[in-house]
Amino acid sequence: MSEENKDLLAKVAEGIKSVQTRLDTYEGKMNAVDVSAIENATKSATDALEKIQAVENKAATDEKKVKELLEQVETLEKEMAKGGGGDAGVVENAEYKEAYKLYLRKGIAIGDDLNTEVCRGILAKGLHGATDNEKEMFVKDLVSASGPDGGYHIQTDRANFTSQRVFETSQIRAIANVVTTTSNEFEIVLDDDEFVATAVGETTARPKTATSEIGLIKIPLHEYYANPRATQRMLDDAGFDLETWIDKKASDKIGRNENSDFVVGPGTSAKGFLAYDAWSVAGVYERNKVEQRTATGTAGALDNGDDLIDLQTDLLEDYQANAVFGMHRKTFGSVMKLKDDNGQYILQTRFLNEGFKKMLLGQPVQLMADMPVVANNSLSVVYGDFSEFYTIVDRFGIRVLRDPYTSKPYVHFYTTKRTGGAVTNFQAGKILKINAS
Repeated sequence: MSEENKDLLAKVAEGIKSVQTRLDTYEGKMNAVDVSAIENATKSATDALEKIQAVENKAATDEKKVKELLEQVETLEKEMAKGGGGDAGVVENAEYKEAYKLYLRKGIAIGDDLNTEVCRGILAKGLHGATDNEKEMFVKDLVSASGPDGGYHIQTDRANFTSQRVFETSQIRAIANVVTTTSNEFEIVLDDDEFVATAVGETTARPKTATSEIGLIKIPLHEYYANPRATQRMLDDAGFDLETWIDKKASDKIGRNENSDFVVGPGTSAKGFLAYDAWSVAGVYERNKVEQRTATGTAGALDNGDDLIDLQTDLLEDYQANAVFGMHRKTFGSVMKLKDDNGQYILQTRFLNEGFKKMLLGQPVQLMADMPVVANNSLSVVYGDFSEFYTIVDRFGIRVLRDPYTSKPYVHFYTTKRTGGAVTNFQAGKILKINAS
């Protein structure tokens, strides 16, 4: 091999090393660089070098091929120096290249002014050679990302309504007896016993007969509270009536809490109608207890429509006119799926297809999110005249104390409500308990 070719080979090898070094430096950081173009050029250079080595081994090196290889490597080095691969979208701005290197190495963002300047330069060249994606990126930068170039005119369009999550609750107040008191406890006289009376003959002696015993139901009031806060600046600059929103959110949460207590409350707050013990013997009245009927269908399921008929007929006719069924929406779904022996739905199909008010056996259905869904031993259905069965007692209503002094700069919205609830007629409601075996 001639000395000239040996020098050329040395330059080729040195060029390839330079390219490899640059690739190692930019590895994993070249999101904006056409890496594939560099890899293709490097592969071409490597393949050419292998060819030259093969020629050297045969002592028949082609001087022309070596020179072509050197030109390829020199072109590749120039492209690496520019920070890109190929001509499309090459940035000639030296300041931008330095800023881009800092972004690759340390994650330091490129300034908006510099981005805008580069975009203008590329646009001035008509985006010659740029891909569609690059054109779209640069046009966006120039029009919307850059305020002076029109971005200030682009404003976010916000809806005039709020998308709110719905929280389920039990609307007991709609069907129960609701009263207001000015004390911390409400008492109701319970007349649930009877006098003794009997038939006698014309001359039969008539001794004194027994009178009934009077009971007393006491409903203590319990306090619910919420104490959200917001800075005065937030209240001033929110752009909408933030105080009303805070009041509503706090009131809604207190309302859901008390509704849950009216159904399942243990008595430390309101005592829910599901928290009472069952009558010892079905059909035999007991004060301070509520009658329960056990379903006869499959364990852990509500699949026998007769159970609902029996539950309804357990209630005395005096209460039937205002009686309603109460259950979770999932339980009502189980009821809707009840079928007869011919596979026909027991509920009239017009109730399923025409959106009629929820009815069952001729009486309204009140959905209660706090009622247990169908499961072993669950108390999943209640039927009764709630205006007699359950009483809710309120002390005034919800009160809000606006407190801007306790923890400045925050304004507290101290929200309180005192209420209580209890069963006040122990024969006006019946509960269906799901079979466990």
